[in-house]
Amino acid sequence: MSTRRTSVLLLISLALLTSACSTSTFVHEPSTTASKSGAAVAGALTTVGKSALKVAVIDASSSKTRLYLYSVEPGPYPLVINVKETEFKRTASGGDEDGIDNFVDPTQPDLQASVVPEIITPLLTDLTTTVTAMGETPADVEVNLLATAGMRVAEQKWASSHPTAIADFYDIIRTAITAAGFKAGDVRTSDGSAEEGVWSWTNVNDSLVGAFTTQTPPVGVVEVGGSSAQISYPTNAPLGSANVYEVSVNGHQDRVFSRTFLGLGIDDARKEMRKASTAPQACFANGFPSAQDVGETQAGYPKLTVDGAYNATTCAADFAKVVTGHITAAGDPQVANSTGEFIGTDATFYATDYFGASMTPQTLAAATERACGAAPDQLAINFPAIATSENEQRQCATSNYINTLLYDPTAGLFHANPAAFTKAVTGRSASGSTTLTWTRGYLLLKYVRTP
Repeated sequence: MSTRRTSVLLLISLALLTSACSTSTFVHEPSTTASKSGAAVAGALTTVGKSALKVAVIDASSSKTRLYLYSVEPGPYPLVINVKETEFKRTASGGDEDGIDNFVDPTQPDLQASVVPEIITPLLTDLTTTVTAMGETPADVEVNLLATAGMRVAEQKWASSHPTAIADFYDIIRTAITAAGFKAGDVRTSDGSAEEGVWSWTNVNDSLVGAFTTQTPPVGVVEVGGSSAQISYPTNAPLGSANVYEVSVNGHQDRVFSRTFLGLGIDDARKEMRKASTAPQACFANGFPSAQDVGETQAGYPKLTVDGAYNATTCAADFAKVVTGHITAAGDPQVANSTGEFIGTDATFYATDYFGASMTPQTLAAATERACGAAPDQLAINFPAIATSENEQRQCATSNYINTLLYDPTAGLFHANPAAFTKAVTGRSASGSTTLTWTRGYLLLKYVRTP
């Protein structure tokens, strides 16, 4: 049996083992479950073997902060196993956990310093419990923190008035990591195009497609997060072309176009729509009481003052302005240059899956119209938790935005060839662990070792 085939089978076996031990994912309020899960993780990693590196990656996104603990065996095709992931929905003092970027303000040193006790320390404490139960020490584990779009916005905000603000903020976090006994790895903001988009593309094409272990051709990826969207795809364009990068894994060499679009994440696009639209109620379900609108986390984005009155055309027109503006600013990704079909992740899945359209995304507009444009007496049937669930309140806006981004006759990425976007996929396994995350792609590329 070839080395490549052996590696693939071992990866699958270890992933199944981890899932069977129920150690892959923990999204919880601060509680005592961490120590129990740590013991289970220890059993899984004992089987994996102590020769594997233990590497933690903190995904500091615009809306959450999640720590992944991986087992890593470097090689031509690194074995990167998601052992455990931890996310606290609330800060240590009980507030909503909405990303570390909300703590960046060089004019308020106490606020900046509080990112450690509020967000970082709970994650590191949980990690300490886990590695101790594994029979290891924090000194055996490298902790990386890589931030995405939220911190890119913060960098833009403070670059002129406080040029060292972001570096100083990361120094606070780096000090906390080493003070907890861990090795500090990368602690910084990632590049949305050269890094986050490429890492996501790498992981999708490994975990979902098998492009590095078979002859299956790679696909393009439309990844829509909270603040940004990344468009990445395989291309024949030469290296040196704008936003074209090389990915080499397991003897496979691919050229990848990757470009980030700050502002095209689902949350930022919706906020922009709220602020600019003269009729934001057109993006909300018919009959949705404006008094129940939870609004946005940040100030400055008005809540509804009129009950929801879904109008697909009006809503799409507002979102088309958002899409056109940001694509014009960053540059057309020219998806027709992809050598592979496209799939969607993150918000593209949430938008389509709610209406049963993830495998048939071209039906999304009609499915959204049926539910969001239904008579008000159908509101509780189509959206049973809409009175309190911010996701259900935003579902019509979310789905209209994604449909606009993909298929709008003028602004849509795939308006010239709708069939090129084939489906949207979940980022989670049946056991609940995250399978589609740039953090794994980051480690795959970091630990590639050429014989």
